[in-house]
Amino acid sequence: MPAPSDVCWVDQVRCDGISTLLDWGVKSAEQLDVANTVLKELVTYALRYGSGPTIEVCIAHFTDSVRFAVRGGPLGFQPCGTDALAGLDGNVGRLPLAGALTRDLCVTDDWLSCSMEVSTAMECG
Repeated sequence: MPAPSDVCWVDQVRCDGISTLLDWGVKSAEQLDVANTVLKELVTYALRYGSGPTIEVCIAHFTDSVRFAVRGGPLGFQPCGTDALAGLDGNVGRLPLAGALTRDLCVTDDWLSCSMEVSTAMECG
């Protein structure tokens, strides 16, 4: 199980990620909430199941989307088929929230990554 300091680190990554999205002009509360949830799930997964000494987090902004990528070393399984995270027992290999809230969830070279659409227009109301 992760140490309490690691859990605090996950919260800091989420805060930094949301701050970055706000700096890029993403203002939709719904999109920020999805990003917050996805970052937590990806980073927590890498922390719990990755075997590397460090965790890397990348967020890239495109015209109408954001791509999240997290790597925590080798994940201990080989992706197969069209669903890179399917077919494993228990919760290992499953990212239900990221899978449901984003698109293109995949594992490539030990990077867990996914994309979500974003709007940089100011939310009304």
